[in-house]
Amino acid sequence: MAMLEKERAFHPAAQSQWNAALRNFAKKLYNRAMLNIREAIRKDPLYLEEAHIQINSYFRTGQPEKAVAIGLAIIVFEPENFRLMNQIGNAYRKMENYKKALQMYQGALKVNPKYAHARYNMAAAYFKVPKMDEELVRQTKFVEKFVIYRRTGYQLTYDEAVPKLGNQVMPKHFRYDSEIPYKEEDVEGAEIWISRFEKRAKDNPDSWQHQFDLAILYDIGRFGELALRYYQESAALNPLCDLIQNNLAVAIAEYRQDFKKAKEMFLSILKKDRSNRTIVLNLAILHRKMNKPFSMLKYFTYLGELLAKSHGLFSLDDMIQAAEEYYEEGEHNKAIKLYEALLDEKDDPEWMYRLGVLYHRKLKLKSAIAYWKQALEADPDHTASFEALNEQIDNLEDEAQQLLDENFLLDAASLLELATSIYPRVSTYELLADIHEELGEKDLADQAALRIRELAENEKVA
Repeated sequence: MAMLEKERAFHPAAQSQWNAALRNFAKKLYNRAMLNIREAIRKDPLYLEEAHIQINSYFRTGQPEKAVAIGLAIIVFEPENFRLMNQIGNAYRKMENYKKALQMYQGALKVNPKYAHARYNMAAAYFKVPKMDEELVRQTKFVEKFVIYRRTGYQLTYDEAVPKLGNQVMPKHFRYDSEIPYKEEDVEGAEIWISRFEKRAKDNPDSWQHQFDLAILYDIGRFGELALRYYQESAALNPLCDLIQNNLAVAIAEYRQDFKKAKEMFLSILKKDRSNRTIVLNLAILHRKMNKPFSMLKYFTYLGELLAKSHGLFSLDDMIQAAEEYYEEGEHNKAIKLYEALLDEKDDPEWMYRLGVLYHRKLKLKSAIAYWKQALEADPDHTASFEALNEQIDNLEDEAQQLLDENFLLDAASLLELATSIYPRVSTYELLADIHEELGEKDLADQAALRIRELAENEKVA
């Protein structure tokens, strides 16, 4: 606002309204601030320029409520500004107000149906994907290169010559402009193996794996009805197995063109496992086949976010294996990214412990402690996390003792308070009690003594 004031003075009544808006922002009265800004612009159009500067500033500095208030004030004067509507929608998403965000994106697309940012942002809002605008578009366009359904492979081990599914895979070191490799299935080779697989399935009628693997071979050979039959037989033997249901749904979509049934089956799996990347991809492909471009885009934006978190890996087992390899090889950032993605899908105290170790290696003690404490909350008997926390307390107590020896009592007390926040221990409170006594802080010394008695009593009970 200062630069504009140098050019000319604002209308006094407008300036009064603008100042009122700033006061209301400080009180978190955002609707009142919006009305003040609108009135300031009405009384002096120069404030419109200032409002545009401020909305960008508030958005960049993580103040979406203020950005929304200013945006809603501006839009009255610029009802065709589709970029502004998109920006307000983004601010609403930052506030997790997805209903309002969708309304803004719809308004932007009504003005300009070809505005890609609004279309991708609107699709992303349905699955609460945090990325926006160019970053979102780039991430999503990459996974839009997937062109076929993804199916689960054989469940038993076979000769290398057995025909394999032609699933697409993410390149190991991919860029957003790279291609997604796809190996054609050996359709003719499937026929050579069918009789052997049929015999195995016949000899093992109660094995869902044998029926499933025969179904895959028929699937590769494009024997549609036979593939469906054996997927169904496998499902009858193991009705709760999602990977069977996935392959069966793909077969129903491909060979019977029953998109409605396939969609129901995919959604049933996704309801149980919201991060199932295979199912999200298959729903995107299915909606492409159904010629429903926006529904397709919703699933592709979600898939892009999921795969970005997992380094392009689809299965939980592959993610775990990769995270463990990165952990052992000292690839700290990659391991952290994968373990945190894994924790989004499943609570595991060992992953929490390893995240603590990784952050400790990066000298980020607070994050390390937080994960070790989280591991103990998930499993109070997780020994490694308990030992790691106690090691940190030992270190803090040693540092505090050195400070005590040098008569830096307040600094020593500060370290010991940090130690008590990690895990309450008698030895820590004994040092604290001594410091408070020496400082003449009787109340604090009594509190420390009380905690010592409580901890000692708890140890007796345990």
